[in-house]
Amino acid sequence: MKDAPLITTIITTYRRPHLLKRAVQSVLNQTYPHFQVCVYDNASNDETQQIMEEFVKRDSRVKYHRHPENLGMMGNYAYSFAQVKTPYFSFLSDDDLVLPWFYETALKGFEQHPHIAFSACSVVILDQKGRVIDVPLSRWRKEGYIEPQEAMVHMPGIFPVPNGVLFHSRVLKKTVIDRAYVALWDCDFLLQIAMREPIYLSKKPCAVFLRHENSFSAHQQFETVRKDICLLINKTTDTQAHQALTEWLKKTTLWSVSYQIRDKNYREAYRVARLFVKTHGFTLKAAVCLIFAKISMHLPFARSAFFILQRVHHRYKKKHLLQREYGEFAQWL
Repeated sequence: MKDAPLITTIITTYRRPHLLKRAVQSVLNQTYPHFQVCVYDNASNDETQQIMEEFVKRDSRVKYHRHPENLGMMGNYAYSFAQVKTPYFSFLSDDDLVLPWFYETALKGFEQHPHIAFSACSVVILDQKGRVIDVPLSRWRKEGYIEPQEAMVHMPGIFPVPNGVLFHSRVLKKTVIDRAYVALWDCDFLLQIAMREPIYLSKKPCAVFLRHENSFSAHQQFETVRKDICLLINKTTDTQAHQALTEWLKKTTLWSVSYQIRDKNYREAYRVARLFVKTHGFTLKAAVCLIFAKISMHLPFARSAFFILQRVHHRYKKKHLLQREYGEFAQWL
């Protein structure tokens, strides 16, 4: 049938009715019309069902399923993936949104290269105040058709954000959700695919990821993320991917020192800095972090000096440029 859906949009949700409303509407605003939105509710006990029933009445492309009991985040994703019957699918968090041209843009990758596994578009990561935190795909050296070997070099540490990825449904036959992961299951999911098959990347912003105080990503502790990265490293047999993941682990550990100093957890900052030296060796960056973590416990001026250096390096060299280039996308929140 001409109007049969070609794309399934999966939205898993739990007790975020008003953010969910925005997420669903962002899909319905797509310039490409042949899709269905399937919302899987993890037994929310609020107005989620009422809001979704209104959507279902207004638009036949919207489907709603409420689990009788909470399956957990991973269980909900596993269930929703098993329901996909269309040639393509994507998944969207209930607190994020896609821009109107997402599917139209992502499908161009499949039109040019029908055998790719997924077509990824750029995603702008914003905080609650609309400030740009990061645009990961802007840091890739190239866009367009990407062979597995290239993906293994570039992907670790700068993964495509999943809500900007359109997948071919055949990937579900060989790709599983590994429940051993807590924070990085989606990174593992993408790696499993990109190791086997070519992918396509577009640097055109097509989605917005919101990092807020109640978001899943904001509550992940360093030890959890570190453990998940180590799992990725241990599962990876590709030498280049192994090296790239190891470098990502190093950067994540050093970033954690900065975050702990920012939050005045000086003893934890010192512990993480020592862990870095023990695990990865003594480097100049490690030495700086180790020294500042140690003296920040006692000398306030050290904390000031640390963050002056950090702001000069990050805010004015990176975040200021990102804000200038991508700040306009805050209007979609």
